[in-house]
Amino acid sequence: MRKLRPIILAASVIIAATLGAVAHAAPHTSRGPLYAGGGALVIVYDSPRSSPALSVEYDGLQLLLMHAVEPFGPFQQFGAPGRFELFAGVGLPKWGPGRTGSLIMSGRTNPLPHVGYHLAVGRADYVRFVGMMEPEQRRRLLGHRLEYFPTSWLRLGVSETAVVSGDASALLYWPFPGLPLYALQRAVSQRDVAQDSLINVNLGADFAATLPGEGRRPELEVYGELLIDDAQGTASSRDSVPDFLGGLVGVRVPRFTSDPRFSGYLEYVAISSYVYSHKNPDNNYVYRGTVIGHSLGPDADMLAVVADFRPDSHTIVSLLGAVVRHGESGIGHPWSPAEDCDREAPSGVVEKTIKASVEAERMLREPLLIAGRLEVGTTFNKGHVHGSTCMYWRVGAAVGVRL
Repeated sequence: MRKLRPIILAASVIIAATLGAVAHAAPHTSRGPLYAGGGALVIVYDSPRSSPALSVEYDGLQLLLMHAVEPFGPFQQFGAPGRFELFAGVGLPKWGPGRTGSLIMSGRTNPLPHVGYHLAVGRADYVRFVGMMEPEQRRRLLGHRLEYFPTSWLRLGVSETAVVSGDASALLYWPFPGLPLYALQRAVSQRDVAQDSLINVNLGADFAATLPGEGRRPELEVYGELLIDDAQGTASSRDSVPDFLGGLVGVRVPRFTSDPRFSGYLEYVAISSYVYSHKNPDNNYVYRGTVIGHSLGPDADMLAVVADFRPDSHTIVSLLGAVVRHGESGIGHPWSPAEDCDREAPSGVVEKTIKASVEAERMLREPLLIAGRLEVGTTFNKGHVHGSTCMYWRVGAAVGVRL
């Protein structure tokens, strides 16, 4: 382990230097000492199959106390302005371009206290944080993300997160920019094999490309995301252990040329079995009952189309249609050698739901808003029982904030 530490430190310094070297000179807009983003809704739901229920939904809620340190001298040597910010917050951000959620971190969990830093160098942005999860199992969420804008129309992102528990090594908390969590996991597990059962690392990569409109063709945004929970290095390894992957692709029309009040999305999400799960249940990708990644969960896929209408700057009405398929696996069902490696997702008796919803939201006075939702749908093979069909509806009214 002592031999590995200088190598890891040197690699981190090289990554940090590369971050500055590839950055182009570009202004960075700083945030004030108190930053708030995202939002939250308090919703009363009702449906014929359940009693009225009160719930709180979070959407990238962040309340951050930030302290900025500038100028960050060494970055000036690369010809680009630099900025370094320390922050403490209570809500996770959303990492990724998806409309229905993000595979690696959707920002919809209950507020999770965390601390970290943000580093901006020209066209590159980097963030790293440590979050405190349930204290009973000493669970923590570690994460870092690099976003890079090579051009004005392309954004590239790489993210890595880890859920750790129990007596996970302190080496995992090394704060150096760009230091991969997977490399740290490999380093600590070489000395103590038991560390593998205390660490669950996920890797994500995403992009968003804007294609300019021309004539009657509207502007388009094409985006995608790949999540790697576990992947085998060789094809022969896949004969004994499958890959645990998730993928998301979508197309967005920010505004239609015929009527700029309308916008739309088309998005497909697929997540294989065993994703978000771990052989140690304390390392499942869940916080207080809510998945940290995409709400679809593993062994499932979804095709969704969304149309938004903005009659004025304070109001938005959304229509959503979706086809969702769920297999018999879920979070908390890790892979074992007894499982079939050729198992397709969705697996087993597939539960299929066809649903449509309408949502309306109006900003009364910033940041206060009101909203309403109505969803209707039909589920086939309900509960993974062949021939079981269920029609349902659900209505909700909400008051919330968007910061």
